[in-house]
Amino acid sequence: MNKIEIFVASGSDLKKERQHAIPIINKLGKALKHLNLNLEIVEWETDLPSGSYNGKTIQEEIDPLLEKSDIVLVLFYSKLGKFTVHEYRLALQKKKKIFLYFKIKKEFSPENEQYRQVLDFKDKVEKENKVLFKQYNTVGEFKEYLKDDLTLYLLQEYGRKDEVLQRILRGSRTYYERLRGENGRFRMLHIEDLILSRTDTKDKWVPQSVSGDDEGYDKDETVITLLPHSWKQSRKHAVIVGDGGMGKTVSLVRLWESLLDRIANEKDEPVPVFIALNEFNQVKEENRQGFILNYIRENYCDSSTSIEEIWEAMKQSVPEDAFKPRIALMLDGFNEITVEKKELLLEIKRIMEQCPGTRIVLTSRFDMRGQYQWGNWSLVRLMKLEKIQVESYLQEKNLGIPGQARFLELIGNPMMLTLYAATCEVQIKSRESGHCCFKDRVESVGELLWNVMEAQVGNLGERLGEDREKVYYYKFLLKFFLPALGFEMEKAGLFDFTNAQIKGHIDFICKRFSQDDFFNAYGEFDEYVENLPLGEGAHDVERRKRAAKLKRIFCEELHMLVKEGESFRFLHQDFRDFFAAMHLLNEIEMGMADGGRIPEVMKDRCLSYFVRRMMGEIEEEHYAKPYVVEGEGWKSDIDKGNKLHGLVDCCRGKFGEEVGYAVWNVVSTWQEVRGELSGAYLSRLDLSRVVLNGVRCSRLYGGIGGRYLAAVFDMSRVHERNLFPRGDREFVSSAVYNAAGDKIVSPTYDYTVKEWDAAT
Repeated sequence: MNKIEIFVASGSDLKKERQHAIPIINKLGKALKHLNLNLEIVEWETDLPSGSYNGKTIQEEIDPLLEKSDIVLVLFYSKLGKFTVHEYRLALQKKKKIFLYFKIKKEFSPENEQYRQVLDFKDKVEKENKVLFKQYNTVGEFKEYLKDDLTLYLLQEYGRKDEVLQRILRGSRTYYERLRGENGRFRMLHIEDLILSRTDTKDKWVPQSVSGDDEGYDKDETVITLLPHSWKQSRKHAVIVGDGGMGKTVSLVRLWESLLDRIANEKDEPVPVFIALNEFNQVKEENRQGFILNYIRENYCDSSTSIEEIWEAMKQSVPEDAFKPRIALMLDGFNEITVEKKELLLEIKRIMEQCPGTRIVLTSRFDMRGQYQWGNWSLVRLMKLEKIQVESYLQEKNLGIPGQARFLELIGNPMMLTLYAATCEVQIKSRESGHCCFKDRVESVGELLWNVMEAQVGNLGERLGEDREKVYYYKFLLKFFLPALGFEMEKAGLFDFTNAQIKGHIDFICKRFSQDDFFNAYGEFDEYVENLPLGEGAHDVERRKRAAKLKRIFCEELHMLVKEGESFRFLHQDFRDFFAAMHLLNEIEMGMADGGRIPEVMKDRCLSYFVRRMMGEIEEEHYAKPYVVEGEGWKSDIDKGNKLHGLVDCCRGKFGEEVGYAVWNVVSTWQEVRGELSGAYLSRLDLSRVVLNGVRCSRLYGGIGGRYLAAVFDMSRVHERNLFPRGDREFVSSAVYNAAGDKIVSPTYDYTVKEWDAAT
């Protein structure tokens, strides 16, 4: 039996209507018993406890009753009660099904101030066009309207689809509200709100255009408008692709919200089912089969619904002559899966083949259709924001628009645009703070995220005031502890940690920063050492309490981690990679303070491209790109005082295992971020792992006899194989790492197998 709670919001001048609503709803419940519904009216006058309200107003006690209701009846008559208006707005906010009625009487003159307010509100509701309303003159008319409206809605909502699909729909609403709720993953769709505690409630979502490979794409299409149209026209599944921060997840959540709204307004739309694919990483290998169906059962249904019932609901066909999916299966974050995907791919294939009424929408950073033979899927590519959109957004924030082309390219990414705008205000307020060190020039992701971190430090200084112990405690967490956690997560190839994993890493990091090299490099923390979360911990209970406190701070105060079920993740992959790069730079600084020691974290592996890029951007290596000065030749503004150059200096004259991959990591970073190595000082280095084929190492000005800007390789070790092109002539069919992770074996269609050094 499905319990449907109906809340009545009205003023005291409509007491008769409230009284008549009760028997109407009771009779309706009996008449529609075949729908297995239990209709209950919420009578807050009797449902609330008498006497004390625990220090809350009566309205604060009423609101939760409305929030847990399914249907809200709103009635207005002779005066505009502020509490009734509040309940109407709350019902809108919580996406409840609303029936709105206005009682109209000729004897009430519009010149009556109280009645004038009611009419003005009715006009406003009509202009907002979010809820339809009806007008009535007598109690008898109201009774007929209420009975007819509720009957039609309940028959359409609970009778037009099978019972299991209805459970999934109700679960979709509940799950959406949970994820958008106070402690939900999507409590704010905009990351800058979480980080910088913005209070502006205005919708800051910038509509994004999309492009695709199907005919009929309009240049102003968005995911919300395109996909429903695409389902009807081409009936295809779809892949949404875009770089980090382009709004893939936001687009899916907006589509989810849009479909729920349209269904609530009696539109025949597919039931939206959102699934976070990163959670697949935490499923034990033996339980990965049926991940999607189990996810739906756990998050959208209850224990009374079986997997078989869900599967049968998904398998039901739809009319061919008026095709519209029954279910929109939204799979978010395909690129975030770091474990074997076989079982998930088999389940997707099974859904594609056996569920004609289900359409899949999958997001990823990369187009993987060819890899999995999904050639009949549509490709939807999220486009950069247009210049006029960027300018309009910044003007609303009273911000200027720097003219650098690289900067404009950066903030064409919606996440970067909103982060930039959010940090500017804090940067202005905190410029005089001794705790902050903002970058004045921002043209890269690494620099922007650096300023986001500094803005957090600035906010902490403002919030904590003169309490220097707390300021340095949180500063340590932001600039050292979180970077170390991000590094461990990236090193493990994960996007989230389980509760047990994060506790283990917290214990390790607490011991790591207890060592002398940290305080030698960052002596400002000496004075506050007793207040920092350092050391091994006397016993397990103490370590558990410490870990619990840090997890709470990371999630609820610093807002850099998000708890999803039993796992913890950074707000975005870019934040994980940024903090990983920060940790590497911190380790380099500690190594240099420790007599020029080369950090193990730089020696023991080839760093990922994204982390290398972040390191180079934080250290502003992109400004070292060569440029021409007329009459003088090529120049390069290389900052030889930064940490990467300091590490390279520590590596000079050292070879083999003594430097490991340290030189490769830095030189690769320079080449990727600068675009070339012209002007680089590479003498007395072990470059035997560095591939130089195809890398520009010099610039000539003035033709023959002119002036060169060249890389210097004096007394360096270079392997001749890295000076010439090497590769496969045919397509590589697969690639496998060895157990140590330093070699790759690749078979190709020319029947050869090659072994590669991972660094190449």
